[in-house]
Amino acid sequence: MDFGVKFYVCHAFMPGFGVTDENMIEGFEKKSSSYLGELLLQGYVPLTLNL
Repeated sequence: MDFGVKFYVCHAFMPGFGVTDENMIEGFEKKSSSYLGELLLQGYVPLTLNL
């Protein structure tokens, strides 16, 4: 939040990875996969983690 970075998390994939709102970082936002797909089409690059 100090750097103005936004973290979007696909809500559809959260249960599959065992991710809950309680164990996410402060300031994250749940978004739909279609919203995140639109960001990809606009040229945004996703950050992926190997969990």
